Amino acid sequence: MNFIWVLPLLSDGALFGLAVLFRRMGMPENRFVIISFLVFGIVLGLASALLWPQDPGVYLNILGTAAGDWFYHAAITLIGNPNSGQAHTTIPWILRIPQVYGWVSPLLYGAIGLPIQYFYSIVRKR
Repeated sequence: MNFIWVLPLLSDGALFGLAVLFRRMGMPENRFVIISFLVFGIVLGLASALLWPQDPGVYLNILGTAAGDWFYHAAITLIGNPNSGQAHTTIPWILRIPQVYGWVSPLLYGAIGLPIQYFYSIVRKR
């Protein structure tokens, strides 16, 4: 059986679990959501980079790998030489796959968590 459809539910559960854990550890209310998203992004980014080129790395971090691939292709187009037979060698190491997944995922999940933290803080103050 194919259980790939369960991964989004597990990731939502992991994010919620991190938020609850950080809150119970005494983290201030104005930080625990964004920290949860950043830790989640770091873990998924490292997992994607370490599991690359196998499929589980992509399935675990669909948003991060898609954004990382976009950054990789944009770097080759804008910085590197797309006409080269070894185009990946024309861009800096940090922009190559799989390294790009390690830093794009925390940025992406942090950008998602920041407005959520902001709105949580506003609602909590009322």
